[in-house]
Amino acid sequence: MKDSDPDSPAPGDVWFRGDAGEVRVHTTDGTQTLGGSSTSTADSTQVSFDVTEPFEDDNWTATFGDGWDYGLAANADIRDVAGRDGNQLQATVPGGENRGIYTIHNHAARTGQAPTSCYHSFALRFEPGFTDNITDDGKLPGFAGRDGTDEGAGGSPANGTGWSARMGWDDPSDHGPGIAVDWYIYHMDVSGSYGEHDYWGRLLEEDVWHDFEQYIDLGTPGENDGVLRGWIDGKLEYERTDLRFRDSGGNDVQWSWWDLYHGGGNTPSGNITVQFDDLGIVRGGMP
Repeated sequence: MKDSDPDSPAPGDVWFRGDAGEVRVHTTDGTQTLGGSSTSTADSTQVSFDVTEPFEDDNWTATFGDGWDYGLAANADIRDVAGRDGNQLQATVPGGENRGIYTIHNHAARTGQAPTSCYHSFALRFEPGFTDNITDDGKLPGFAGRDGTDEGAGGSPANGTGWSARMGWDDPSDHGPGIAVDWYIYHMDVSGSYGEHDYWGRLLEEDVWHDFEQYIDLGTPGENDGVLRGWIDGKLEYERTDLRFRDSGGNDVQWSWWDLYHGGGNTPSGNITVQFDDLGIVRGGMP
């Protein structure tokens, strides 16, 4: 079992990536994931999460609300959405505005210690009309370490202390029809004041429930060995292992940041709405 790909594999070499839950083979066309092996452990009934939130009722705010609790009353509600059992969390950015919801689960405040790696699993659906109304990029849930600093979001670059890595969507004009899922990352090697958009390479449709998984490992302070991964419906769609998030220890994965934001500078032409369901969080690694 390996936690990284071999440096110089030969065609035909096969190995198991334990951190990604995949069997990989190196071919003359490069490294490939063997069919059927890219399903992560999130679907297993044996997964033990440190935090679970089913979004069944208004008590979901007890899982969050550790700061940045914007829009929870005005732009979020619990309802039964077709395609999932029970209830779900619906969040909206009103037309002409940028902010939908901002709230965090503060691992450091709740446990006394922040992990250096973290995993999220949740279901997500984009409401019909979403693609008609988006006019810019946007932000969705992810991770951050920003306690005691303004670095790492809002146009304040990651200069060695604060950082963030949120999922989102890229500008709709950049990739063609569909919702272009990406990471929006404030890491130390970004040029300019704002974060980097890194496209996952997959366009999604509205009105479809997808199972998302996110994983971050901050790596060694000052080194380019931080890891960020993303799965959709059990398939690894994104992997990066060269990120430099911070210059020294501290500001670990302090926040699971539950976010819905449009922009950029532009606002949506009408309401944009998403639904979330069945959140699971693992502090300190993969399930």
